[in-house]
Amino acid sequence: MLVSMVDYKEIVDDVVNQLENYDLDREAVIKLTRRLNRAAGRGISKIVREESYEKYLNDCREIILEIEEIMETLAPVISWNTTISGTEEYCELEILHAVVNENPLPSPEVLHTPSWIWITALGDVVGELRRYMLSKIIQNDLEEAKIILTKIQDIYDTIVGLEFPKSLVSGLRHKIDVARTLVDRCESDFATAVIHKQTKTTKSE
Repeated sequence: MLVSMVDYKEIVDDVVNQLENYDLDREAVIKLTRRLNRAAGRGISKIVREESYEKYLNDCREIILEIEEIMETLAPVISWNTTISGTEEYCELEILHAVVNENPLPSPEVLHTPSWIWITALGDVVGELRRYMLSKIIQNDLEEAKIILTKIQDIYDTIVGLEFPKSLVSGLRHKIDVARTLVDRCESDFATAVIHKQTKTTKSE
């Protein structure tokens, strides 16, 4: 039995309608990702400068839920990697928030984000914690700086040696290498600060 032109048109119309809806959802995800990236970036900067950042954190938590809802529909068409610029930054913000406040580390499930984005964000947190540690050194708060240095070392010890295909986790090897360099610098900076303080104390006696 031959398929009539009417049948073709109905099927094609349905496909076009579905694809147009996918495209609208994709555009919405891209816009939300940009918003997430900006809000998370500002939140991270606020934490490092020890300023109020809760507004940005709450904004990010609302945006990621919107993205997650749309991605449930888009999953057959596009990957979460489309959102990586914002989602990775958001994970970094949440992890940094947890570490600085000594809260439990939030899992990918808690953050509504894929595991392969979460793990690369964990590597990036080392750089932000370094900035936070340097701020504490400048404030001459070496006790807090030591705590942060320990957390930096813990993160690196957790991720060092992880190996996954680039197609599964992009950029992880590079982030681990960068983290190793940053750990060395943090240890050197802290040692220098301790020596400087001891020398200063000795001179004042």
